Amino acid sequence: MKKQSKSAKKKIHREQDKRRRREAERRHRQAAEQAEAQLWKELEPLALGYNMDDNDEFIEFASHIMLDSATLFDEPEFEGLAFDPAEAILVELGSFNATVPSLEKLEQLPDDEHQAILEDAQVRAVSKLVTPKLQRDLLKAFKQCRQRLKRERKTDQLALASATEMLLRNDSRAIIWATCGILHKAFGAALEIAFKFQEAEEKALKVAQAVQPDITDVADLEEDSPAYRAFWEAAEKTPGLVDYLERAEEMGAAAFEVQHELNAELAMELFDPEEIEDMVDALAENMKAQGVDLDAEPQERGKTPVAESTFSDVLKAKLSPERFQEIRGDLDSIIEEGDEMDEIIQRARILRDELAEGELPYWENPVFRQLCLDVMVADVLNSVEEDEDDEEDA
Repeated sequence: MKKQSKSAKKKIHREQDKRRRREAERRHRQAAEQAEAQLWKELEPLALGYNMDDNDEFIEFASHIMLDSATLFDEPEFEGLAFDPAEAILVELGSFNATVPSLEKLEQLPDDEHQAILEDAQVRAVSKLVTPKLQRDLLKAFKQCRQRLKRERKTDQLALASATEMLLRNDSRAIIWATCGILHKAFGAALEIAFKFQEAEEKALKVAQAVQPDITDVADLEEDSPAYRAFWEAAEKTPGLVDYLERAEEMGAAAFEVQHELNAELAMELFDPEEIEDMVDALAENMKAQGVDLDAEPQERGKTPVAESTFSDVLKAKLSPERFQEIRGDLDSIIEEGDEMDEIIQRARILRDELAEGELPYWENPVFRQLCLDVMVADVLNSVEEDEDDEEDA
């Protein structure tokens, strides 16, 4: 009887929990419906003249709202909205490299098409910074902003804030949020700070060049050298510059690592496994012929000089011009069939443009060489891991 009693109590508790969950879900839906109804009521002045049931007219309405929302950026509730300048400049460069053609080609396009390409690249850059936390924080700020504007009876700003919030709440995709004018204002502010830091970096580099004239970049500075110390002493005079440079270096290294991984993943689709192994074997034989002991430690291997043309010679021998053209065609197919927002597709577009515009033969093209090198390194690492797994199993 006691066991039955306990079982019955557990069943009752489970039913009670289910009822509480259902009630909580009902209240949540009801609150969401009421909130949406309130938003529609507040944005009504801006919706006049639009047939919101017509898809084209709704898109036109949404486009105007997202663009005009930039005017809300100076409202106090959005004061804390800011992007990391180092991250902003990194995603800006990445987006433009992935989507914008060369300056020469860009200038040949009609003005409206030219502008559309630049705007699209900017939206893609901002989308990289849209995170779930940013979305939660921004929606909270919109709600607080609307409440204040309602108290102050600022109906025009209230309608704009309500319309923007409604659009953002109804679609959580980063690319949609990235069309919001408020985010573009914050992104522009971050880029301005980054540009100022870059100017300060150039001034600090000139100080270092006065000590060591042959350096052209911060990367050329040898640690603890007089020029190195001169650079960082000058950099410290600009508040925040040292921190910016450190973050930029760290983020740049991480982005470079991702680029290698994307290259390898992309090349796995472009090359046959046997083709990759053949290139690896040919490179190994070439290096052995030059006296490199591949079984030695990396430090020891590096002491043996290797001809600069070694890798190019392997690519030229193993990949015919016809095979290279096939690879370019496969790149086009991957781009056409893939999701344009996918990182691998954006990387494919960069590679396609670089391979199409390169003046060097393909076996000397640095972008193509890096693509091949990355997939060969990945192949070797995979082989090592498989050998280690086999040894463990044995």
